[in-house]
Amino acid sequence: MKLKHTNTVCPYCRQIMNRIPDHPLSRSREHLVPNTLLQKTRTNGDFEFWACKGCNSDKSNLDFILGTVAKSQSECVDLAVNAFIKAVDYRGSQERFLDMIRSGKKMPDGSIALKIPVSGLEMAKYCTYLGQGAYFLKNGIPMSKSMHIVLFEVFNSHVAKELEHRYRQQWGTNAYRDLEQNSYTRVFAPGEAIMWMRNGQVMFVFHDRFVLILRIVRRTKANLIKLDQCSYEFYR
Repeated sequence: MKLKHTNTVCPYCRQIMNRIPDHPLSRSREHLVPNTLLQKTRTNGDFEFWACKGCNSDKSNLDFILGTVAKSQSECVDLAVNAFIKAVDYRGSQERFLDMIRSGKKMPDGSIALKIPVSGLEMAKYCTYLGQGAYFLKNGIPMSKSMHIVLFEVFNSHVAKELEHRYRQQWGTNAYRDLEQNSYTRVFAPGEAIMWMRNGQVMFVFHDRFVLILRIVRRTKANLIKLDQCSYEFYR
């Protein structure tokens, strides 16, 4: 995917960027969907837009964690296991993933349910980054956090697999491969990362088994309460 925007304003903080080395507002290449989520690393020239170093670094703190979680939901056992091994060996998030393993509970169908190693507030923050990036790619201007917020829902492999099964029963094809062909979809990597967006609704599908559904809505008191509920429901 080639650079679409030669933006001078950071889509996340809406600050004018510069080219001063190591400055917080220095522009840096931003992969909205991080390379840590993909099997094949994209090149420096293959990115979505410029973002300031400060926001890029802040988002990257969770990129690795969410990328590992998404890979762990994959049907490819080798990909899932290798992602976990790398995560446990990674000093910056080692304890998070050890806690995730300790949280494992056996489900009635024999599968193991693990708690995602991020808090509700962290997930809300990360989804806001994704929503802002999607908004910018769609509209070419930054989303104003004083006017809009991002509500979110997270669905694991059980839900994604059931959706795929029901879709195939009805239509006879794979839901996610069909979604890749939709005119409202941006494919970051076939079978690994896609984004669908229409009328303020955004859906990210990672490895066909980890789904984020975002809604960009007006910043009202009622919607702020809904955002708190999103964070609570996610962490519960």
